[in-house]
This record gives sequence, C-alpha cells and structure tokens, in this order.
Amino acid sequence: MAQAAQFPLPTPEIHVWVAYLTAPCNFAPDYCIQKPKLVPGQRRKPWGRYQELSGRQWVDALNAFPVRPEHPLILTGGEPSLHKDFAFIASHLEGYDLDMTSNLTFDIDAFAKEMRAHGKVFKTSFHTYHPGFIAPEKWLDQAERLRDSGIVEQPTFSMVNLQRFPHFRSDEHDRNLAQLVQLADRRGLIYQFNEF
Repeated sequence: MAQAAQFPLPTPEIHVWVAYLTAPCNFAPDYCIQKPKLVPGQRRKPWGRYQELSGRQWVDALNAFPVRPEHPLILTGGEPSLHKDFAFIASHLEGYDLDMTSNLTFDIDAFAKEMRAHGKVFKTSFHTYHPGFIAPEKWLDQAERLRDSGIVEQPTFSMVNLQRFPHFRSDEHDRNLAQLVQLADRRGLIYQFNEF
C-alpha cells in the first residue's frame, strides 16, 4: 500500500494565507463569491453542515506554524465576525501581519477594545457595501468608526460594480448605492469600486 503524501507546511513563499473562520454570513447577496456554485441570476445552494473550530483551536493551530507569511494572514468567512471567538482569534495570533474581510456589521468599539488590550492591529482590511442588506448611513457610520479606531492601518471600503449585471441589481440596490456614494463623498470617506 502506497504511503499517503505528507501535507506540506506553509512556507514564506506562499503568497496568500487565508483563514476561513466560519462559512455562515448574515447577508446573502446573489453575487457573493464565497457561496458555492455561483450561477448569475440563480440562487445558490447553501453550505453544508460542518463543525466549526473554536477560537482556541484556530489560535493554537496558526501559532504553531514555524514560519509566517510575507503577506498578511486574511481572516475571512462567510462573515468572520459571526465566529463567536472572532475577537479572541484576532487578538491572540502571534507574528502575523493581519488582514480581514468583513461586511462591517460587528460591534467595532468592543472589537477595537479587545485588539488594543492585546496590542494588536490589522495591516489592512477590506469591507464591501451590500446595498440590499444595510442602510447607507449605518454602513458609513461603521466604516468611519473602524477607520478612526486605530486598529487598522489601511482600511479599504468598497462597492461591487454591478452596472453590467442587472440581474444582480434592484431599484433598492441602485438607490442605496447612489445614496452611499453621495454621503461618502460629503463625509470624506475614501472608497473604491471593484469590478465583478
């Protein structure tokens, strides 16, 4: 019987390290790239059942690696802040440049307090506005709170450009997006559009 190949340890040469902390998300846009079997204009099948690692398991496993990446370790999901130990994980990882992707629906003040208590910051973070799921004003309040929290050195705020994909848009989507752009410009929040 042939011996199974040993799983290689990560090396500094690997360009991207990603920790998918959890699969669930509190938003469900049809255009989400994290959902299985994306078919434009069709609803996708949900994720199957799985057992989620605890915060201690994530921290112990990631801190056990003998090398650290040259690029940030990205904490993502689903929506990573839905992991019950999200703040614990982010604030207890050692030797990593951290990055995160999130829809900005978590308690930023409580999260920032936990990060500061352990002397941790994110190098970058990426947050996409979802027009059909959160009001423009609320998302902008969250974006400004995160920007001003001091726990992210270079936060990025964005919208998905769906101009060429009307089957992913609705009147509410277009209205909220136009309002967000207008309010962000007025409030001086820097944002970008990402091509779908």
